Amino acid sequence: MTNRLTRTGSCLLLALAVAACHDSDTFHDYFHHATLHEAYQASLEQAGLLATGLGRDWITAASTVLDSPTAIELPYQESGYLPADSAVALAYQFEARRGEAYVVSLTMLGRQPLRVFVDLFRAPRDSLDAPRHVASVDSLSPSLSGEFHGDGAYLLRLQPELLRGGRYTLTIEVGPSLAFPVTGKDSRAILSAFGASRAGGRRQHHGVDIFAARGTPVLAAAAGRITRVREGGLGGKVVWQLDRDRGQYLYYAHLDSQAVVRRQVIEPGDTIGFVGNTGNARTTPPHLHFGIYRRGLGPIDPWPFLHRHSKRLEPIQADTTMLGRWVRVPRATIVRHEPRAGADVVARVQRNSLMRTQAATGSWYRVTLPDGAIGYVSGDLAEPADQPVSQRRLVAGEPLLDAPDANATLVLA
Repeated sequence: MTNRLTRTGSCLLLALAVAACHDSDTFHDYFHHATLHEAYQASLEQAGLLATGLGRDWITAASTVLDSPTAIELPYQESGYLPADSAVALAYQFEARRGEAYVVSLTMLGRQPLRVFVDLFRAPRDSLDAPRHVASVDSLSPSLSGEFHGDGAYLLRLQPELLRGGRYTLTIEVGPSLAFPVTGKDSRAILSAFGASRAGGRRQHHGVDIFAARGTPVLAAAAGRITRVREGGLGGKVVWQLDRDRGQYLYYAHLDSQAVVRRQVIEPGDTIGFVGNTGNARTTPPHLHFGIYRRGLGPIDPWPFLHRHSKRLEPIQADTTMLGRWVRVPRATIVRHEPRAGADVVARVQRNSLMRTQAATGSWYRVTLPDGAIGYVSGDLAEPADQPVSQRRLVAGEPLLDAPDANATLVLA
């Protein structure tokens, strides 16, 4: 039995080694789990649909849209329209920081059930690299949520299945991934930042200082286990906690007193100790020094883990009944790269220029121009293209011609 298992294992290793000689990605792909988008693409291929023009357009749209995403700021909300008569995809690019938590929600409205694939990518730093997939879900699920594991640009792609369309509302929200560690306070109480100079420049501040009255309860910022409770050194009375979900260590220092013991299992909100100014904080007002340490990285900035954005979701004020329709502008205007005044110019268009609305965010429409350019116009500068530009009552006896030409055929005398 043992010999047979050994031979089987040897054959598997040999097969993987031989495959790796032909394709350097084979070993990686062997353990790769297909995303929902990839699984749907495989089903199209099995059905022979990728050999059709529409199928090829669907694959092309999924790839090329990541090269020209719409720049947005979080949190973000928009309502839009996905046409069923063409292969479309949408992509958004935004900045995020390690430790921020995100929730992406997509609500669909349509006469038929509509499946839209939602994929989150880490944007490449080098233009020669491909975006790195982070997470995925589809519109049949309530939301996509998680934490960002690095600072930088991220991409979110939406793509409906073939020949399906309808109205949607997309919401992307961000917030802290850790519970705030001082009772009754928030990030406004952080008055000393990570990386600040200390001891005349001989060292840096490896945490944030949260100021509060002496004796204010210090709370566990995450679920986990207490690994150390000690007194002495720069931190005075300190507590170290292993963050169970993230594998990082949380450091609570300058405590007036500690309320936990080593190996104690704790949940977010459990009392760790009480705010003080022990250690080298004896000459400063009471505060909690809070630090985060991750193996291989050392100290990392706690601010994104704790900060709740002051910016709130802007309600959609543009008329959503205009979505997916051709509109025109009643006067010469500027189509901008982002939905804000002063953003870069995409195009300058003349009065009565036509464009098609894609989505609404705040008081702006995202539009497609006849030449394919995409940008934003203010919602009050769009009117239905099928309503008359002007109306005129014919004067009795005035001829009606079939073209704007004096020599045109007379229609009505």
